[in-house]
Amino acid sequence: MRVIPFLFSFFLVLFYSPISAQEQAYLKGKVMEIQSEEALPGANVFWEKDPQRGVVTDIDGNFSIVLTELPAKLVISFIGFETSIRIIGPKDMEKSLRFFLRPDEVSLEEVIIRGRPADQNVRSLDMGKSTIPIETIRNIPALFGEVDLLRSLQLLPGVQTAGEGTTGLFVRGGSADQNLVQIDGAPVYNPSHFFGFFSVFNPDALQGVDFYKGNIPANLGGRISSVIDVSLKEGNYQKVQGEGGIGTISSRLTVDGPLFSENSSFTVSGRRTYADVFLRLSNDENLRNNSLYFYDLS
Repeated sequence: MRVIPFLFSFFLVLFYSPISAQEQAYLKGKVMEIQSEEALPGANVFWEKDPQRGVVTDIDGNFSIVLTELPAKLVISFIGFETSIRIIGPKDMEKSLRFFLRPDEVSLEEVIIRGRPADQNVRSLDMGKSTIPIETIRNIPALFGEVDLLRSLQLLPGVQTAGEGTTGLFVRGGSADQNLVQIDGAPVYNPSHFFGFFSVFNPDALQGVDFYKGNIPANLGGRISSVIDVSLKEGNYQKVQGEGGIGTISSRLTVDGPLFSENSSFTVSGRRTYADVFLRLSNDENLRNNSLYFYDLS
């Protein structure tokens, strides 16, 4: 008696399965590239409301996805191409569906590849020479805020100082009197003020400095330690202009411009300390009568 219910259940499942398979409908189509119309194998196809039940196109770009309640949005995506979203209605079931994807073009900035020679870091063949622009000297912290040329050179390797805050230079074991200091080719025998605390060079009037610590050229001979070759600023050939500054110890002013024509120019620079101005405010008569100042004129 138990065999009859078993056979009844077997034939019921056997006849019911084809009917269920026939009731499940599929949407078929093909995914291609829009320009060459070549098939895109491996493209993702899924319904927007049910992305978990998506399919992937085969080697010919064809796909077959279980149909959902229409109308619905069908999403087709592929790496390197723009995602396409298409609304599928009941009428689309009667057509041979084809989906074309456009390449996802991204504009990149220009890439420039430059090569450099192995000796690019060699700026000059002059051994033992350091060229220092005046702009670099101005950016170095200075004593009392006063920019000083000689104190800036003390920061270079191989240079030692005679004392803190002084402008004396001991270059590679030499003494301070073994250095040649010249400005535009003219030697300067006393390059400092106030017992060596300040140099005689007004930074606003300078263009730069060439510092030789070794291998001194023959035309700069005469010293065995170093040469400090200072160059003055050339005037402006276009218009008259000026610059200056007020410091804690001294004030300075520089004016330059064309001279008579565009082929010549002038530069006038001056600097003066004003310690004597404050001495006159003292109650001591001996201090009021003292003159304590220095000035430079270029």
